[in-house]
Amino acid sequence: MLSYLVLALLSHGADHGYRIKKRLDRELLPTWRINDGQIYQTLARLRRARWIEELPPDAHSTRGNSPWPVSITPRGRRALRHWLSTPVGSERAPAPPRSAILGQILLGEGKNFRTVLASLDAEQATYELELQRIKGMRSRIRAGARSNALAQKLATEATLGKIQTHIDWLETVRAALTETKP
Repeated sequence: MLSYLVLALLSHGADHGYRIKKRLDRELLPTWRINDGQIYQTLARLRRARWIEELPPDAHSTRGNSPWPVSITPRGRRALRHWLSTPVGSERAPAPPRSAILGQILLGEGKNFRTVLASLDAEQATYELELQRIKGMRSRIRAGARSNALAQKLATEATLGKIQTHIDWLETVRAALTETKP
């Protein structure tokens, strides 16, 4: 999907990898954190597919890893139009959770009750802070009038749901541990 997000941004004009990443960070908000490596790997993949091309350097070519601006090609525009006109679904079921807490429970064989509870407390505090941050972001999105406000609102709601579900799961783990405390 990142490839198509990059193509969508480039359909409005050529840009550099660094600025593409900054624009995506701003547009995607909490739903997807993209690192620099992902952007440059995606740009390389798009170049190999001939969906984008490098342009001669411009006066703004001093930032980021890519001194060359990139532009979408006609082939890239066709790929983007096809993707935008094709219904999408999830390619696969969600992966099972990878949790250090589950690892502590499994490997500790019930002998590290206090450590697991301390881990639960720390993780819950982190998730509670993130929940408050995203709620603040939701308020700012509602107050603003941006062209992508609906997408940002829906992405923020999805993120809030995932965070709240994880907090609920932490409570389930806490209750299960308390019931089986040695």
